Amino acid sequence: MPTEKQVQQMESYQLIVQTLTETFGLDEHRMRPDATFEELEVDSLALVELGLIVQERTGHQLSDIGVASTLGETATALDNLIRDAAADSAEEIATAGPEQTGSAAGTGR
Repeated sequence: MPTEKQVQQMESYQLIVQTLTETFGLDEHRMRPDATFEELEVDSLALVELGLIVQERTGHQLSDIGVASTLGETATALDNLIRDAAADSAEEIATAGPEQTGSAAGTGR
């Protein structure tokens, strides 16, 4: 059975592949983790559009993705963004006091 990290990576990869096939009409059979955007004939302008679509769907902005980047590298970058955001959110919750979380704990109510 895949780990949670592997599941998330598969989801990120599938999101990228789905976006490339639906938005740009690329053949899904050409998609593989080691394929570069250049090999897939995705130019820098299309990468900007891909980044905007991914941001719209996930809330996370991809950056530092170029035509020499692979689909796998891009999925990993998205995974890292999601993981870091989740860690930041968990840290904020852990360090927030009752008045910040809306909890009535410790207020005597």
